[in-house]
Amino acid sequence: MKWYFGMTDEKAKAFEDRRRKGMKMLKRGVSQAEVARALDVSRQTTSRWAKMVTDDPEVWSEKKRGRPAGLTDKQMRQLEMLVCLGPSANRFATYAWSVALVTELIEREFGVQYKAANVRRILRAMGLYKWRSVHVEAARRAGGWTGRGRRPR
Repeated sequence: MKWYFGMTDEKAKAFEDRRRKGMKMLKRGVSQAEVARALDVSRQTTSRWAKMVTDDPEVWSEKKRGRPAGLTDKQMRQLEMLVCLGPSANRFATYAWSVALVTELIEREFGVQYKAANVRRILRAMGLYKWRSVHVEAARRAGGWTGRGRRPR
């Protein structure tokens, strides 16, 4: 499964297909409002697509837009496994994960630098960062959760 900051492969592909379809419609002369209604997207989105079509008529045929991911699918699965093992198993002198520690882990293990906000997004996409701290979710997944804010044993 690919990680698109909360989007699954299927969702990301569906959105990409919708974007391409919308750009083709705009290129044929369909109004922005009609495209927005037909594809169930905002008018701002269709306006952005229209500008892209005007600037470069062949842009609709391009592949995925945006910056490529820093970690591969395999590395994301490895990261999830490492986080679930806990900080002490990863040679950190603490029992609880922090975003800074996970950032350091990613850089050490995979040689990729991320900012804290992006690490939070990655952890959220994995289901490991919610209102609880990271170590609680990781311990719960690993089966070591003892309950109510106590340190996993």
